[in-house]
Amino acid sequence: MRQPETILGTVGFQLLLEDSSTRKPSHSSRYPSLYPNPVHDRFFINNSPDLGRLEVYNSLGVKVRVFQEPELGDSFDVADLPQGVYLLSLIGTDGKVIRTIRMVRRDFRP
Repeated sequence: MRQPETILGTVGFQLLLEDSSTRKPSHSSRYPSLYPNPVHDRFFINNSPDLGRLEVYNSLGVKVRVFQEPELGDSFDVADLPQGVYLLSLIGTDGKVIRTIRMVRRDFRP
């Protein structure tokens, strides 16, 4: 019969915590994407070709923000936009739309 104070075994483990708001996604894709999504205050563009500008449209199709000549590694501030769904158009240096991505702007509250 075992005693309640008897140690039967031990185990070890490691826990890795990462801040998802600044970590790049681990998957690689040939298409540009944004992260994190949903966005709290800032977002980043992953796998972007040469961009001339980024345009943000609200759900009514109204242009609410333009980021001119974005550089690789830039972060884009949208903290002042109301919560909701937006469309982010990535526009190349030639003026053509490369891709349009759905972006969710959300305040994170505990």
